[in-house]
Amino acid sequence: MKEEKRPIHALPAVFCAVFTGLIIAGAYIRLDFFAVPVTLQLQIVLLAGFLLGSRLAAVSASAYIFLGLLGLPVFARGGGIAYIFQPTFGYLIGLVFASFAVGKITETRKVLSTKVYILAAFTGLAIVYFIGVLYLYLTKRFYIKEAVGVWYIISNGFLITFPTDLVMSVGCIMLARRLRPPAQQYLINRRSHNESDCE
Repeated sequence: MKEEKRPIHALPAVFCAVFTGLIIAGAYIRLDFFAVPVTLQLQIVLLAGFLLGSRLAAVSASAYIFLGLLGLPVFARGGGIAYIFQPTFGYLIGLVFASFAVGKITETRKVLSTKVYILAAFTGLAIVYFIGVLYLYLTKRFYIKEAVGVWYIISNGFLITFPTDLVMSVGCIMLARRLRPPAQQYLINRRSHNESDCE
């Protein structure tokens, strides 16, 4: 008897592509008054973690970085493989780990309390800023060979921009609370439909 092939569903790929596009768009909505530009990318990555879960959210953020390193001008200040030498590239690396962490914290829970939303968002912020500030210091000190102190890096790479990101992340949590229930229900219904198709 010929084995029946399982249907291939493109829904996860579509979700990843949508959020990759949103991350790209977020790079162009920015404040350039600081050493580290403030964009909407971090909040979009948090939202991806809340709605898609760890794996798909991380794929979305990774695809964004991959496109930028290929040479597409999707980063806040251009693109190309040489962008890894930009002092702010660490913040982009942090987006991948942050999206995975937020998704991991929230994906096993059907209903999220406000505390879980806050915990996940703060975890994502902490990851991005930790990797970003460390990369900023190492790049400026050892690649650019700029005589910068730790306080300069912390103030310019964290203290100045963090309050803005914090306020925008509160808005992200409020949006996620509205979007997550229908998104989760849709994914559950699609999963059940897909399983019935495979029987």
